[in-house]
Amino acid sequence: MKSILFRLIGVAVFFLLLYMFWDDLRELGQLQSVNPWLFLAVVPFHFGQWLLRALRWQIILRNESITISLHENFVVSVAGFFIGCPTPGRLGEFIKVKFLMNAGFSFRGAFMASLMERLLDIATLMVFVLLGLAIAYSLMPDSIVFYLAFAIFVLAIVIALYRNRVKCKTILARMIPESIAADLQQKLGVFTQSFRGLTKKQWSWITVESLLIWGLNYWMIYLLFRAAGFTISLPYAFAFAAFGSLAGLMPITIYGLGIREAVLIALFRLAGYPQETGLIFGLMFMVLMLYHIILGFLGWMSPWMRRFQKRKS
Repeated sequence: MKSILFRLIGVAVFFLLLYMFWDDLRELGQLQSVNPWLFLAVVPFHFGQWLLRALRWQIILRNESITISLHENFVVSVAGFFIGCPTPGRLGEFIKVKFLMNAGFSFRGAFMASLMERLLDIATLMVFVLLGLAIAYSLMPDSIVFYLAFAIFVLAIVIALYRNRVKCKTILARMIPESIAADLQQKLGVFTQSFRGLTKKQWSWITVESLLIWGLNYWMIYLLFRAAGFTISLPYAFAFAAFGSLAGLMPITIYGLGIREAVLIALFRLAGYPQETGLIFGLMFMVLMLYHIILGFLGWMSPWMRRFQKRKS
């Protein structure tokens, strides 16, 4: 019975998402000079991106003593993304914590594995945003340049604090009452244990995989944009896609709808492109989301998800 209900939920979410993006699909159908072969060419890159996500998460899961097979990891990842799509900032993706707990793993391990994955995505995105700002520096208003300098300044402070973390902990211990300091140190230790448990080799793999994941994401958006019959230089495509992704992470609207389009229209106008070009570039985010939705729906309906549907007693 639970398996049937689980599948019905997946079908309901799938049609809800199709309804949400129906206008985008109709707009895509009205485009001229569409190259269907380029749309198909995105498929292997899309699968490769999710395989890299699964491989990265596998390292994080093993660090939390969570042992699931790679194919189970893959379907949990795509199913979690699928169910998180209709939520602002994709916060619903944390349903993966529930999936892992249903399979008998601890809340702490499941939560930290999911949180680390999200933090890695945000950190990697910020790297691409900074690269994008460097690429599109000449287009940016002075206010944006100021915010960039401020962000670099804050980043430098964070790095300095991390490099001197032992001294910082000593200073904080002197400033905070002993009873509170001990409790705070214990809680921080639980939080940072997941980060400290990874070896340098694992961090190297995770870093490379994160860069490839997001690089493939922007490469696919560029291919989709070309498939729609529009052209833009590859560096600008990566830069603008990074800004669009940042807008999409804001937990205000679902998948950043409206916010992303406004950001992209402004960027394309600064670069000398017509407003329509920015709108079409934003539409490509929706098209890529449809790829994610289809794969996520297949993962949700997969028999490999049965282990994660019902909580072990």
